[in-house]
Amino acid sequence: MDNQEKIRILISFGGKLRELRLAKGFTQEQLANELGVEISQISRIERGVINTSVTTLYAIAKTLKIDVSQLFLLIVYTILDSNLNYQPQHLVSNNEMVESFLLELLVF
Repeated sequence: MDNQEKIRILISFGGKLRELRLAKGFTQEQLANELGVEISQISRIERGVINTSVTTLYAIAKTLKIDVSQLFLLIVYTILDSNLNYQPQHLVSNNEMVESFLLELLVF
């Protein structure tokens, strides 16, 4: 995975995270306050400027009252969509492909 692909994935994931945050009724400020981080950190994550940590993703999931696995699936969907133009429904029919991408995530 080259640097341009990583940037595309971070931007795409950030946008999807923003949609999820808004759907849960949180502003960036509210989410940042709940997490104890600067608003600018939430903004940078959502714009794909930074590659956030697993612990931050866990805290975001807990704050948004979703299972952390949903955020990891969001990452998988982002990678599949970005690299292969796959849609989420393909995850159900191709577990081997999902496992491959999850392993790639671990080294990302």
